[in-house]
Amino acid sequence: RGVGGRMSVARSDATGGRADMGAQYVTEVDGVAGAHRALYAELERAGVLLPMRASISGTRGADGGGQNWVAPAGLNAVAKALLRASG
Repeated sequence: RGVGGRMSVARSDATGGRADMGAQYVTEVDGVAGAHRALYAELERAGVLLPMRASISGTRGADGGGQNWVAPAGLNAVAKALLRASG
């Protein structure tokens, strides 16, 4: 099994496709977004995260009003990047 937990990705051998099975996006949460801004910027520079350009239907109030981010290679790419950076 790979890394990721709630950010796990399922792959299809038949089609080569993949799908985020837990979280599908990351939201900058009010109150902590500033503390994480450098991390989001680093992950964006590395191509791990991209700003979400679509709207989300039925968002929860807990998501706050911050920027939403998606990961083109699947959200487990965030966990992999953090593990690589940790040495």
